[in-house]
Amino acid sequence: MYAKCRNIMNCCKSFDEMHVTNVASWTSMMVGHSSHGHRKEAIALFDKMVQPGVRLDWIVFVAVPNACCTGLVDECLPYFKSMVDNCNITPDQEVYGCVVDLL
Repeated sequence: MYAKCRNIMNCCKSFDEMHVTNVASWTSMMVGHSSHGHRKEAIALFDKMVQPGVRLDWIVFVAVPNACCTGLVDECLPYFKSMVDNCNITPDQEVYGCVVDLL
C-alpha cells in the first residue's frame, strides 16, 4: 500500500518491522522498489530473500526482469537461469515475455 501511494520510506519501514515474511511480502517490496526506479535495491532484495530459505515461485521471477528492465540485462539473466536450474520452476509465457522485454 505504501509503495503504491508513493511512500517507499514507510513501505521499507513496515517491511523491516515484520516479524514473519514470505515470498509475497518480499516480492511486493521488490515491485515497490522497482516501480520507484530503485532497480538495484529490488535485485538486492531478491538476493536477501533467497538466503533465509523462502520458497520461491514463478511470480518472483516476473518481478526480477521487470526490476532489471533499464540496463541491468547482465545482472538479470543469471536469475532467469537459476529459475530452471536451482528452483525447478518452468518459465511460462509471462516470464518469457518479461525476459524478452528486458532484452
